[in-house]
Amino acid sequence: MDISNVLNPEGETVRDSLEELDELILAQFTSPQREEQDEELVVEPFVSVQEALEALAKLRLYQEQSGGDTGLILQLNRQERQLRVVREESLQQSDGRSF
Repeated sequence: MDISNVLNPEGETVRDSLEELDELILAQFTSPQREEQDEELVVEPFVSVQEALEALAKLRLYQEQSGGDTGLILQLNRQERQLRVVREESLQQSDGRSF
């Protein structure tokens, strides 16, 4: 049997328009569920360093008051120091721009 007979049988004629072909191809890459997920995507507001420091202080206070894990409290302290460094660096950069 010749392979061209398998790929293009004599009795079968395919008449797909370009629009139908486009729709078939695009349907494989897009799904209605994916479009719904994109619509539900919520953009979270930007959290400033100051807001992060305040939240971190509140979490650390909660852990200390509730007798929380000492290791976690130490990690929170380290994170607070790092955020303070970031805040100081950003303040120095903004001070340098004001000249």
